[in-house]
Amino acid sequence: MVSLACMVSVADAAGQRSLHGHVPPVAMRRVSVGRLPPDTPVDLCLGLPLRNTAELEELLRQLHDPASPLYRHFLTPDQFNARFGPSIQDYQAVMDFARKNTLTVRVTSQDRRQLDVRGTAADVEQAFHVTLREYRHPTENRTFRAPDTEPTVDSTLPIADIWGLTTYPQPHPAGSGPRPLGLKPAPLSGSGPGGSYCGYDFRNAYVPGLTNLTGAGQILGLFQADGFYSNDITAYEVQAGLPTNITIQTVLLDSFSGTPSSVTGNGEVSLDIEAAIAMAPGLSRIIVYEGNPSLFYPTHILQRIASDNLAKQVSSSWTWSGGPNTTIDSYLQQMITQGQSYFQASGDDDAYTFGAMDISTNITSPVDSPYLTCVGGTTLSMTGTAA
Repeated sequence: MVSLACMVSVADAAGQRSLHGHVPPVAMRRVSVGRLPPDTPVDLCLGLPLRNTAELEELLRQLHDPASPLYRHFLTPDQFNARFGPSIQDYQAVMDFARKNTLTVRVTSQDRRQLDVRGTAADVEQAFHVTLREYRHPTENRTFRAPDTEPTVDSTLPIADIWGLTTYPQPHPAGSGPRPLGLKPAPLSGSGPGGSYCGYDFRNAYVPGLTNLTGAGQILGLFQADGFYSNDITAYEVQAGLPTNITIQTVLLDSFSGTPSSVTGNGEVSLDIEAAIAMAPGLSRIIVYEGNPSLFYPTHILQRIASDNLAKQVSSSWTWSGGPNTTIDSYLQQMITQGQSYFQASGDDDAYTFGAMDISTNITSPVDSPYLTCVGGTTLSMTGTAA
């Protein structure tokens, strides 16, 4: 049986089901600059829904209820997939659908939750009953493609969402943007160059006196959408007086070389690693999961973090502008059942104001997911002794 409980869709009288979340709202307000040429290669990631979703939600509740006999009885990836993952029959049905519509199967996933396919724009349009158009991005110097309507599939076909149908979502570091006029940063009194905050300043500020909480023996996972230079990390450790023996392991996904694609990307990844070492100098290992910034599939990164199940604390400082989220949430749910905590930066401006999450041009995915812990920025002032 196929569970459609977590599919965001509406079936019509003709037996077709519409998959929502694939048409960027900004595209609805802009004039297309043209139709995507029919022979353009299009890469897609088809996401399949979980089964037994009501049972899963109850399990999530009980795993964190001290009064429940299931409290902290976490699952392994194999156990999760056996209870909640798509069936072999479901996965085969999606592969058959792809091949029937002249879509080449490029990559399969062991958990049967994703299927990477490639086809021409014309093939994709026919398979999902859409027209792919191109638009000028409202704030970035690029064009993006998007379907003119939400894709539809047969109501019995177990597809939850389609990543790559639109190229509007791109990864962005969740750092500070332009500040309002008149708002000035507080004076710096850190121990770094020019009074900047550095190294142990962060522990002094946020965990003063807790010298025994260093993350000793723990493995931290970092969700990243770019690369970094290892010599930058070493230089920071030496300058800040931090340990230089923490193993930093990189996991490269989607044919990414690991070479930073931009100064901004390199800065964000390096900052995340350095801040982690500063706050938890006893870590045994940091696993940096690096997705390809030019072929961004957040579901691929999340799948690897969940299937590895090595890092019990996972952090991300990357957001993107919308897109389907059913498969993304499914991996965050899996992490919860495995005892993995996922922390997502909201950005450097603390909480979102009322209505901000509903502005389509905001780059706020996936911070509004109920299956992660969203962490906002703070304003930090220190004394001259960096205490």
